[in-house]
Amino acid sequence: MCLVHSGGPGIHPEYLRIPALEKHLTMVYLDPVGAGDSDLLPDGDYSMSRYARFAAAVLDGLGAPTAWFLGHSHGGFVALQFGLDHPERLDGLVLTTTPRPYTDRN
Repeated sequence: MCLVHSGGPGIHPEYLRIPALEKHLTMVYLDPVGAGDSDLLPDGDYSMSRYARFAAAVLDGLGAPTAWFLGHSHGGFVALQFGLDHPERLDGLVLTTTPRPYTDRN
């Protein structure tokens, strides 16, 4: 299984469809909160940790203990946060066009 999180935030994940991978993996294209069929959050908390919790909840709902996580741009930050918060649930990361996170050591 592979979770796929688009860039944005707010961009529908359809552009990330990868038919070649769909032949070998169950690809789960996430609708980021506030995009596609997903509603806005009433409290306005769009933290990376919250996005990662939502991704974990998708795995829970599917009954999947682990998955790969493919993230593009903003979705790559979500994938990295998922790896930090839920390392036991991560089979691997695929990051594309994900900028290096800012730290005060830059």
